[in-house]
Amino acid sequence: MSTVTRNPDPTPLRTDEMIERFVSDIIGHAVRRQVWSFFLDDDGMLTGPVIPVEDVPALPGAEDASGFGTLIGTAADVVEARAVILVWERPGPPMLSSADRHWLCTFHDGLTAHDVEVRAVLVSHAHGVRWARRDDYGF
Repeated sequence: MSTVTRNPDPTPLRTDEMIERFVSDIIGHAVRRQVWSFFLDDDGMLTGPVIPVEDVPALPGAEDASGFGTLIGTAADVVEARAVILVWERPGPPMLSSADRHWLCTFHDGLTAHDVEVRAVLVSHAHGVRWARRDDYGF
């Protein structure tokens, strides 16, 4: 796991369009399988570190939701974040696979179990970035 420095643009990320543009600019099209966490304060400003988690297995295990939720939930508490933007980066087409849906549900459930508000979930794929609404991956 590594961290990336904050976005130098001091503009709050208040709308879906702003979030999608930000993620497209920072991550763009997928290079490898990993999940990114961006923390937002009460005003929609980025706060704290950007955390990409690499070496994500093909499918989530039973402990992954709790482990991920604890990791990101603890970081959110430390930086006093109000919400998190999750980005699932993986090569492939824009359409969500069964494995994508399992991971997105695991990430989302892990965070909500630790009282972390999920502001947005996006997928970085081979051709760019797309939104993943709860309806897209909820079981």
